[in-house]
Amino acid sequence: MEKLAKNPAFLKRMENVVRREERVLTIRSPYALSTEEVKHIKQKLNLESRIPLRVNMVVDKSLLLGIVVKYKDYYFDYSLKGHIARLFESLEA
Repeated sequence: MEKLAKNPAFLKRMENVVRREERVLTIRSPYALSTEEVKHIKQKLNLESRIPLRVNMVVDKSLLLGIVVKYKDYYFDYSLKGHIARLFESLEA
């Protein structure tokens, strides 16, 4: 193991693996979003050019209106369905 830690080829390869770690932004909406809409969402989340992102678009007609965005451990629900669910939760409390 110590030999690997000192091997420049191994270290370079591991550096490339870490650098290539893919970051995925998942956007759910009731319809397919345009490229401009996706770009606007990335700008609002301050993710536009700092890191390379793969955008995973999911069409979910049950949302009715709005979007749901997931990035790493962050979850933003700006959908009508989510708003109604939170409203009912607050009424039950």
